[in-house]
Amino acid sequence: MTARLRSGEFWVRVALALYAAYLGWLFLRWALRHDQVDFGVYRAGGAALLHGRDLYKLRVPPVYLPFTYPPAAAALFVAFSAVSVRTGQFLWAAVAIVGLWFFVRLTLRRYAAGFASTSVLVTLVLFIFVARSNPLRLGMQLGQINVVIGLLIVADLCGVLPRVPRGCMIGVAAALKLTPAFLVAYFLAVRRFREAANVTATFVAISVAAFVVAPHASRNYWLDGYFADARRTGRISYISNQSLNGVLIRVVHSSVHAKPWWLLAAVAVAAFVLVCVRRIEPDRPWLAEALAMATMLLVSPVSWIHHWILVLPFLVAGTRLCLEAAGRARFVLFAAIGLLSVLLYEGVAFKVPHNYNLEYHHTVVQFFVGNADVFVLLGVVAGGAILALRQPSALRNLAASGAAT
Repeated sequence: MTARLRSGEFWVRVALALYAAYLGWLFLRWALRHDQVDFGVYRAGGAALLHGRDLYKLRVPPVYLPFTYPPAAAALFVAFSAVSVRTGQFLWAAVAIVGLWFFVRLTLRRYAAGFASTSVLVTLVLFIFVARSNPLRLGMQLGQINVVIGLLIVADLCGVLPRVPRGCMIGVAAALKLTPAFLVAYFLAVRRFREAANVTATFVAISVAAFVVAPHASRNYWLDGYFADARRTGRISYISNQSLNGVLIRVVHSSVHAKPWWLLAAVAVAAFVLVCVRRIEPDRPWLAEALAMATMLLVSPVSWIHHWILVLPFLVAGTRLCLEAAGRARFVLFAAIGLLSVLLYEGVAFKVPHNYNLEYHHTVVQFFVGNADVFVLLGVVAGGAILALRQPSALRNLAASGAAT
C-alpha cells in the first residue's frame, strides 16, 4: 500500500510539473508574440542610461509611458537594450518564471510549517495557483519586475546566501523599487538594527553609484522630487491601484485632496502593525515579517494589482497561524484568507467599470467590490495580528510550562 501511494504521488508530481512547464511556455510564447508595455519602458530606460539621454523625459510607445523607477533600476536593463525587443522579452520572461519558482519555494520554506514547508508537491500546487492568478498573469503580460523584487526580499529573510549580510538583498530591492524600504521600519521596530543598517547602507551605496553614472537623472529623481510624485506612475485613481491611497482617491475624486487622508491612514496602519510585530516577532518572526510585507502594499501610495504577488508570504503565514491557533477566531481568519486568495486569483477588482475615470462613478456595491482587496487585507492583517497576540506560540507555552515546573 505504501509503495502504491508513493507511486501515485510520483505521477501526480509529474503531471503537475508538466502543467507548470506548460504555463511557463505560455508566458514565454506571449513574450515572443506581444509587446510587453512595462518591459519596453525598462528597456528604454536602460538604453537612455547607456546613451546619455534624459531618463525621465522618456515617453515610450505604444502607450507613451514614462520611466518612473530609481536610476539604479535602469542600470539593470542596460544589457537588454543590446538585444532585440522580443529577445529581451523572452529572456526577461524566463528570469521571471525561474524567479517565481524560487519565490514560491522559499516562501513555503520560511512561512509554512511541517510537510508543506518541504514538499515539492505543495510547491508545484502553489506555483500553479500563483502562475494562474490575476496579479501574476498581468505582471507577465506587462513584463513586470515584481517577481524579482519578491525573490530578493524573501531570499534575504530566509538567509539563502549566508555570506551576504542580512538586509543587503532587501537594500538592492529598495534601490530598484522604493516600496521595500518600508522594511527598514520593520527591522527597527523589532530591534534588528543590523539588518536595518544593512538595508540602508546597500540602498545608499547603489543610489550613490547610480548618481556617479547618471548624475542628471539622479538629480531629477532625488532632488527635484520625482520620487515623491506618485502621479508620475500613471492614473493612480485607476482600479488597479489597490492601496489605501487608491481607495481614498476614488472616494474624494482627487489625488491632491486624498493625500492628507492617505498620510493619516498610512501612518495609523503602519503604527498599528509595527507595534504588534514588536510583540509577535520573538515567538513568530515568520508571521511578523509577513505582516510587514502585507502592510507595505497597503501604505504604499501605489500598489498596482501586479504588485500583489508580494502578499503571498502573508497568505501562507496566515494559514500557518490558523493551523497553530485555537478557537473560533482562527476559522474566521482562515475564511478571510481564502476570500482574499479568490479575489486576487480571479481579479475581481477588474469586474467593475474601470476605464476613463469610471471609478469616480461607481455604485456603492461596485465601490466595495472594486476595492475589496484592500478592505479584506486590512481585516486579515488586523485579525492575524490580534489572534497572534492573544494566542502565544507553542514555543512560549512550552517555556512557560517549564518555568512553572
